[in-house]
Amino acid sequence: MKNTGKRRRKSSSKSVIITISAILVIAVFAGAWYFWWSTQTVFDYSLQPVVALDGQVVFANSFLADTSYMQNVTATFRTQNTASVNFRSEAGRHELPVTLRLGRRSVDTVVVLYALSPIANIHHEFATEAEPLQAINMLENAQIASGIPFSADFAETPLPLSEYEVGEHTLNLTLNGFPFQILLIVEDTTSPTATPVDASGPMSHAVYPEDFVANIYDASQIASVSFLNEPDVFVSGYQNVEVAIEDIFGNQSIIVSTLYVERNEIPPTFEGIAPRIISMIGETIMYRAGVSAFDAFGRELDFEVDSSEVDQHTVGLYTVLYRAEDGCGNLTEVSVVVEIVSIDVEYVRERVDDILATILTDGMTQVQQARAIFNWIRFNMNYAAVRGGPESAYEGAFIALNERRGNCFIYYSIGEIMLTRAGIPNMRVQRISIPGVATTHLWSLINPDNLGWHHFDSNPIRGNLAFRPQMYMFTQSQATDFARQLREVGSSIEYFTFDQSLFPEVVE
Repeated sequence: MKNTGKRRRKSSSKSVIITISAILVIAVFAGAWYFWWSTQTVFDYSLQPVVALDGQVVFANSFLADTSYMQNVTATFRTQNTASVNFRSEAGRHELPVTLRLGRRSVDTVVVLYALSPIANIHHEFATEAEPLQAINMLENAQIASGIPFSADFAETPLPLSEYEVGEHTLNLTLNGFPFQILLIVEDTTSPTATPVDASGPMSHAVYPEDFVANIYDASQIASVSFLNEPDVFVSGYQNVEVAIEDIFGNQSIIVSTLYVERNEIPPTFEGIAPRIISMIGETIMYRAGVSAFDAFGRELDFEVDSSEVDQHTVGLYTVLYRAEDGCGNLTEVSVVVEIVSIDVEYVRERVDDILATILTDGMTQVQQARAIFNWIRFNMNYAAVRGGPESAYEGAFIALNERRGNCFIYYSIGEIMLTRAGIPNMRVQRISIPGVATTHLWSLINPDNLGWHHFDSNPIRGNLAFRPQMYMFTQSQATDFARQLREVGSSIEYFTFDQSLFPEVVE
């Protein structure tokens, strides 16, 4: 009995071991089958194309359709083995290899990406009408995604194009929520417009560019209206006038009109012709000195002098003809009597004495007389350049008395004769020749009322000089200051330079 029990216990243990071993074998085979099944069995999935902006970062999961059975599926780009990729500068349609995973199961497939590029910029002509801006038109290759749902919108509603000012404007947009910008360039390249207007007027009548255009228009501000070439209002007849109209952006139009200038009928005029020319025998006559001719509009003209009848070596009366013609053919001729005379000293003395009798009175001091003589010369003479000229004071005084004009020698001459005839001590002074100064100068020293020697110079000199009223009697220091003032106004250097050793001492 005891041995039988032991045999039963041993048989039961062996059965348990065999059962467990069988279960383990089945479990291993089941696990291996499940692992094989979980990695090899294809699962259901759904993909969608993606529309993105060129250069935008794209995620692989973006291609997974939004369905309930895709919630646990993940995607990676197979070439980079990454979840996202940047397709900058790769605009167009792309097929991209991806791997989809669901648990241990995976599927290799291909997704489609449409990369769209924004246009570079928009150019628009200022103040012109245009179709409203559309966001889809801001993408240059949007047609490749035709039929694919995507959203292109303005982040800010743009103005009508006609309302933008000249310049650059940024337009903000989004593609499927991703922001991008477009540059709107508004330019003014249109030239102004205007209607040509013909004009007419008398010769010399001023004309202006605005006289030749009307109805000027430009979308921008007009910068200038000017002549391309200034019309010549001193040429009679018809001429084309070109007017340039330019706006503030440099756009220019040339408008061509016509100007008619009426012919002038007014003859020229002469100025400075002496009513009678008196000349010493043998002296050269400067017919043109101080004479000018002008047309009706004040423009100086060349003129002719016909002195062929004058015999300067024979005393007598002759006629000289002055002739001036303007651009319109208007002619003016003026004849003048020329008297050739010989020198008569008594004639000069008598004329001088007559003048002194009218300007000097009893009781005058010599200083007062010198001033009266100075004033008569300054108010009755005009300066005129003379080539050559007389050699004696009487010849110079003769010219002064008859022509009432001359150079410094003439002024000196009439002064010497008048001072001498009045009894005022005087002597002739001549400037030392100065290097670089071609002109010479003469004046007098006087000693009125025995007050000492002083300078006396009636020759007119330009410049606002402080002591000019006392030039009938001024000292050496004043002469030095006088020369300094003349240098400051551009006149001759050291105007009163003379050899003082040859003359009595001048009052300092």
